[in-house]
Amino acid sequence: MKEEPIRRIAGLLYDGILSPQGWYDGLDTLREALDAGLFDYFTLDTASSQVFNGVDNQGKVGLHAEKLREYQNHYIGQDLRMAALAQMPVGQLMLDHEHISTREMSRNIVYTDFLRPHGFQHTLGALVRDEGGSRDFLGFIRPADHAPYGANEKTLVHQLMPELRRAAVLRARAGHLARQAALGVAALDALPQALAVVDAQCRIHYSNPCA
Repeated sequence: MKEEPIRRIAGLLYDGILSPQGWYDGLDTLREALDAGLFDYFTLDTASSQVFNGVDNQGKVGLHAEKLREYQNHYIGQDLRMAALAQMPVGQLMLDHEHISTREMSRNIVYTDFLRPHGFQHTLGALVRDEGGSRDFLGFIRPADHAPYGANEKTLVHQLMPELRRAAVLRARAGHLARQAALGVAALDALPQALAVVDAQCRIHYSNPCA
């Protein structure tokens, strides 16, 4: 892939640190470059194995949100792709056909009951971030009538992986700070005393309900 499209995708991902739409656009543009039909980016809590903070394009390919929740609630623990990714270092790519045999796919509930009935088959995935008790996973899934991923797709994602990993870390940290700030504001809003924050020119930047 030429340098300019790679820079464009990286720019969208960096925009996505603070903009959910930018993050979606970056991943969706990469999906198009990979000739994939579906992308799924989600955070897994390592202690509870619960999925949260997901971004995907399921709605645009005719899948409903219930299908993603069904996967997260019932299938993820039986997903051979996740088992393979869990053994790989951050940033290393997983092409499912390199780790899972055709026979294993034919007997795995994720392939037989979730992917193939909806017309999907081939997965390129990676563990993108692993810190603070949570892990970010990214997968691109091709329709069943497409060829499996190969060397060209690997090269493309390898070129983008440093930018993707950095943007993912910054996005997670920005999200944590936003949640902490929201908790702080909620605590100030609940105070029975009036409180206001003003600058040197006496302009009010915040006031709680009592104020």
